[in-house]
Amino acid sequence: MSLLKILNARFRVKRTSETGVSPTVAPSEDFLDGTWTTEDVYDGEFFANSTDGLLWINIGGTIYPVQLGVDGGGGSNGVSVTGVIAGGGGVITAAHNLNLAIPTAMIVQVVNSAGEMVLADKVDNFTANTVDVTLFKADTYRVNMIKI
Repeated sequence: MSLLKILNARFRVKRTSETGVSPTVAPSEDFLDGTWTTEDVYDGEFFANSTDGLLWINIGGTIYPVQLGVDGGGGSNGVSVTGVIAGGGGVITAAHNLNLAIPTAMIVQVVNSAGEMVLADKVDNFTANTVDVTLFKADTYRVNMIKI
């Protein structure tokens, strides 16, 4: 089945609102085997602490912090941009200051007005300082761009 035929797909991030909680590497591939804690994450899975404003990813059994510019300011590794899609959809051209030598060396996250992470219908036209995000549902979106 083609990814293009999946509508209303969602990407969920394991998260907590408890201060000081961070992820741990899962002891097995089976979360039902009784060895997992609530902080354990699969390889490739994200973990967010909404109270502390922190995000991590497990890559190959190592937990890496992901620096976000959640205040909209950005910095050297991440930036957030807010855009509004009206009517039947459109494109947010998200400008950033990441100055990417390889324009696709970024993670693009899209969050809707309810605070839910959603999949963009299309992400393209990467440049050193912009990326286009196409969404077909009218809403106000926050586009987080993280240098990898």
